[in-house]
Order: sequence, then structure tokens, then C-alpha cells
Amino acid sequence: MQISLPRPDAALPSPFAFGEFPTLSTSRLRLRELTLGDRDAVYAFRGDPDVQRHNSDALQHIDEAQHFIESRAVDYKARRAVLWGVTRLHEPGTVIGSVS
Repeated sequence: MQISLPRPDAALPSPFAFGEFPTLSTSRLRLRELTLGDRDAVYAFRGDPDVQRHNSDALQHIDEAQHFIESRAVDYKARRAVLWGVTRLHEPGTVIGSVS
């Protein structure tokens, strides 16, 4: 039996309507597109080894946070992935995490 996996750079077949980046809200949280203005906050949680324990390696330098944000934008435009920045509903300018 042979299993074919899509190439990592291939667009995903999906019912998700890639277009304008969607913002989602709950009673407590807002999920929105990451921006370069989120660089410091992304570095704070993606650079923490405890937070990253079950994810990729912790970021070592602030420039890696910028690259992370830029890479997620490229992935979205290429229809490969969606990653939201998570904020508290009443503090939409402060990213506290991310989810895909």
C-alpha cells in the first residue's frame, strides 16, 4: 500500500474560502490575522521553551518572530494554511497565542 501526501508547498484542497483573512470572535476572544506589529508578542510566547514544549523549537531571536509572521502570511496567500493570532476580545492589540 502506498500513501501519497501532498507536497509541502501545494495548496490544500479545502472548503475553506481563502480570500480576505477572516476574523473570528467568541464571548472572550478574537482570532485575527497576525501582523508585523505583533512581533514582540509572538516572540514572547513562541520564544518560551515551556510554551513551545509541544510545538516547534522556541524562537531564539526577535527576527525569527518576524519571519514566522511573514511565513504565515505567505502560507495563507498560497492557500496552504490558516493561522490566527489570539487576542482577548477587549484587548485586540495584544496577541496572547496562535491557533490554526
